[in-house]
Amino acid sequence: MASQQDVSRIIVRVDHALRHLQETFAAMHRGDVSGLEIFFGPSGVGKTTFLASSHRFLEGLNVHRINHTVKLKDIVPFLKSEVQRALTVKHLFYLHDRENQRDNTEEIVRFFDDLRREFRKLGPSGLVVWPISREDYAQDLIRIAEQTGSDSLLVNGAKYFTFSGPPKAHYYSIANETSKLFNSGRALSEFGIAEALGQTLLAEHDTVASYFSALGLKSEEINKHAHEILKRRPRPRVWILVAGDDAKELWGYVRSLTYRNQRALDIPAFTLALAKDHEDTHYRKQWQTLGDAMPYILSYLDVRIIEVPPRLSLAIARAFGQESVVSLLNSPTGDREEAIQLLRESIVGELLTKSAPITRSAPKKTETPAAEEYNRLQTLATKKRDGELHEAFRDGIEALLKGNLDYQRLSAGQRVEEIGLNPDIFIELKDSDPICLEFTWRTSKPQKTYTPGHIQQYVLNKTFDYVSALGLEKLVEKIKSS
Repeated sequence: MASQQDVSRIIVRVDHALRHLQETFAAMHRGDVSGLEIFFGPSGVGKTTFLASSHRFLEGLNVHRINHTVKLKDIVPFLKSEVQRALTVKHLFYLHDRENQRDNTEEIVRFFDDLRREFRKLGPSGLVVWPISREDYAQDLIRIAEQTGSDSLLVNGAKYFTFSGPPKAHYYSIANETSKLFNSGRALSEFGIAEALGQTLLAEHDTVASYFSALGLKSEEINKHAHEILKRRPRPRVWILVAGDDAKELWGYVRSLTYRNQRALDIPAFTLALAKDHEDTHYRKQWQTLGDAMPYILSYLDVRIIEVPPRLSLAIARAFGQESVVSLLNSPTGDREEAIQLLRESIVGELLTKSAPITRSAPKKTETPAAEEYNRLQTLATKKRDGELHEAFRDGIEALLKGNLDYQRLSAGQRVEEIGLNPDIFIELKDSDPICLEFTWRTSKPQKTYTPGHIQQYVLNKTFDYVSALGLEKLVEKIKSS
């Protein structure tokens, strides 16, 4: 997932333009002279992106952006110094954000004349490209260049190059990578725009920018439908808490299904795994009922998978558990302040207190005595008495959030009429979507029940519970019919 603003992820080859640049540099080399290129293309077609990234596809090319704040009279000294700094490298200088006419004719004539004089001195090292989105202005610039001396100025004679942008077939993939880059790794499908829907919009748009805009409007439309379905009901955030008897394995399995430090679900990987691993099961049939809407639903409900290591489970049970809980343990006593601190330092505690995320190293394998002690607690889940464990966590969370002005209501195992379900723990916060914690108590004995496949099934089943209770099937139908 994208962790930084690396534009290389949203760049694709535009072969006709790359061939043109190669031919232009070859012509400059034959004439032993630098040159000017007027680069025409409709607004939003990707001219600037192509020019800025051309060095990624043409070996030995050094690209320079000249901002519109630089006066025309100052451009020639700048390109002269840059070319002289590295004589053996080809240079492409493009004028950024100068697509609409703001320079008067006299300034342009003077600029072109300065370029013409300098080009003969520079040899075949520098290509100056002026991207234009108005065809009439492109024609005006060609006309001025002709009057100034096109033979020694324009590389390709008295004509401009028409840039048509990347192929339409690439629009969705470009938009998808752009979405992930600028939205913390979230793909278009998580905004309700699966590839099938994205492809249906292609015919109506001739530029990447126009297409991006249409995708945004479609996503807003889907969000509007979601809000209309819920109306005055809250949108719960569903966080799956997976407890287990080995901290190291649990950490690894959960990380394989999530990304970032705060365990946001890796939705593309999650849905792909479902498609591959459960082809003939009832589980897959459930998944198919959500279809292309599934990524959006998982994102809309902020589904997360968060590990609960045995040390935390035991600390909470000892400090806040009822007699029926602590009586199961060989070491039944615990310190409340220590348990609260462990909860605060955990991922779920970090999220509940809205603390800054920290990078955690992989935990060590849980030693046998602690694992066995946890498994004594886990027997409550097998006897359908895990509610007693949830109550202990509720009391621990209450102690953690004590004095927090955002905290309003906390319950365990009680029906929440607003959402029509009985979450394991329900946390209502002021001016924020409520949080529903759903626990699943897993063990490695006699067999592992917290592998990715087991966790996926639990997550999907819980998601279906919320989809049904909130009436989101209507939204699924709406997304499918878009």
